[in-house]
Amino acid sequence: MKRIAVILVLLSLCGCFCGCAAPNEAFVRAERATFAAIAPEYLGYVLADPALDDTDKQLRVANLMLWDVGLAEEERNADLPVTPPNPDIDAAGKPASKPAE
Repeated sequence: MKRIAVILVLLSLCGCFCGCAAPNEAFVRAERATFAAIAPEYLGYVLADPALDDTDKQLRVANLMLWDVGLAEEERNADLPVTPPNPDIDAAGKPASKPAE
C-alpha cells in the first residue's frame, strides 16, 4: 500500500512539472503568424466600423494589444526572438486627445 502511495505522489509531481514546461516553439511561431495575418485586418475593420462606439473600439483594440503582449511573453518563455509590438495597434490603443475647450 505504501508503495502505491509513493508512486501516486511521484506521478502527480511529474504532472505538475510537465505543466510548467516552456511552450512549444512551433506553437508559439504559429500563433505569432496567426496574429500577423489577422490583427492588421481586424484592426482596420474595428476602426472603420460605424456601428461600434468608441468604447467598443477601445475594448477590441485592447484585446489585440493583450494578444500581442501575451505572445511576446510566450516568445520569451520559448527562448525565441520577441517580436516588437505592432505600432498601428499601439497607436490605436491610445486614447484620442480631446481639443481644449
